[in-house]
Parts: sequence; structure tokens; C-alpha cells
Amino acid sequence: MMKTRLMYLVVFVYLTSLFGYRWITHRPVVLSSAAVAAPTRFTSVNSAPDPNSVFELVNGHREAAGVDMLVPDAELTAVAEARARDMAQRKYYAHENPDKKHFGHLLTESQINAAYSCENLDLNFSLDSHPYVEDWMASTSGHRSCLLHPNVSRAGYAVAIWDEVSVLGTPQKAYIVVAIHASN
Repeated sequence: MMKTRLMYLVVFVYLTSLFGYRWITHRPVVLSSAAVAAPTRFTSVNSAPDPNSVFELVNGHREAAGVDMLVPDAELTAVAEARARDMAQRKYYAHENPDKKHFGHLLTESQINAAYSCENLDLNFSLDSHPYVEDWMASTSGHRSCLLHPNVSRAGYAVAIWDEVSVLGTPQKAYIVVAIHASN
């Protein structure tokens, strides 16, 4: 009995020395250099959906599915912002830009390494974050699996104002939400 307690104490001290007391929590915490340098908030655009709210909704779905929560990542956020800005400026909405490049090219150019990565896009007229996440969750073409993939641990989110679009003769602003997820 004494040997067992001593062994648990040694393991506890060892894990605490490696990870601090954070490893004791009920939810695993990703401790990497990316997580340490990660932004705690994504950049919001005036009069557009809040990417932080979209991120929180996605993490709510991940938690409900029993998958680890995502951690914001500054490098992935820069890629998401570049993608959203490019689509808004060049007026396209696709995983591949007019030059035949997709988010993976930006990851490579930015020297971001990930064993697995995926991108979710949505174009909508709503300032509310819920429709974007609902669209991804209802998708049968991989968007849902991108959000809930168990190997994905970090993310970058961005929003851009597409432009005013005429809907039945009424001008409305459209918004692009870009989510890039990757493994460590």
C-alpha cells in the first residue's frame, strides 16, 4: 500500500513538473508553443459577425461531442484573415482562389506544419454567429467533420465584409466567415 502511494506521488510530482497543475483539470489543456503565443481573441470587424462568437459556438459543439476544445492560434488566424480578405477583395467564394490556390498553399508559404488541417467557409447575410455554425454542422460535404475532427486542436477564425448585394432589389451586406483548423 505504501509503495502504491509513493508511486502515485512520484507520478503526480513528475506530471506537475512537466505541465503545472493545469493537467489535473477535467479537460485536457494543449500546452504547446503555439498555444502560449496564441491570441485570446480574434479580430472583429465593425458591423460584421464576431469571429470569437463563432469560435465559442464551435467549441460548444465540440464539447457536446466529447472532443477537446480548440485553442486559438495566431498563425492560423493570419491565414484565415488573408483568405477572408482575398475573397472579399477579389469577389470569389470558394476553397480555391482564382489562381488555383487553396488554404493549404498559404499554410505551406507561412511554414505552418500540421499533420491534418481543414477549412470551413460560409457566406451569409446575418450578423448573428449561429447561422454560420449551423450551416457547417448541417453540411454533408465535410464541414461538420472538420469542426469535430478529434485530431484538430488549434484554429484561426476571420470575418470579412463581402459587399452589399442586391437581394430582391434591396441592398444587404454579405459576410464571409473563414475557419482554419489544424492538428499540432
